[in-house]
Amino acid sequence: MFAAHCPHYLSNRDDGETGVAESRLSFLCMSQPPQRLQSGARIAVVAPAGIYNEQGLNDAVAWLEQEGFVCVLGASLGSKHRYMAGSDAERLSDLNWALHDPEIDAVWMARGGYGINRLLDQVDFSDLDDRPVIGFSDVTSLLVALYQ
Repeated sequence: MFAAHCPHYLSNRDDGETGVAESRLSFLCMSQPPQRLQSGARIAVVAPAGIYNEQGLNDAVAWLEQEGFVCVLGASLGSKHRYMAGSDAERLSDLNWALHDPEIDAVWMARGGYGINRLLDQVDFSDLDDRPVIGFSDVTSLLVALYQ
């Protein structure tokens, strides 16, 4: 497993300064860290697990866009079903879209949480490319499954 300070891989600045404090996320990769995303990269933002903090996500998306990235929000982002960010079908659809759409360069999970474990046996793991998948907490189970 390769753990990294997230803004290092997302920053377009050579000095490493991002202005984001302690936003630690996990990157899991077979043999090396993912390539740094370039300005204009399209990042799918999906919520395959628990309900996220709306203001926190808005702040994160604003920061990514300020850094030159294009955020593409999952179709069901904003949905709620009990304590999860949408029904299993909605969350699975967004996740499979983000992992397979050829126009997407990276996938960013809005938050971790129990709900993603309910989807693992239904995720389409066929024909995946090497786009970074960024997340934390229970998203680690998806990261492990992706890089088996």
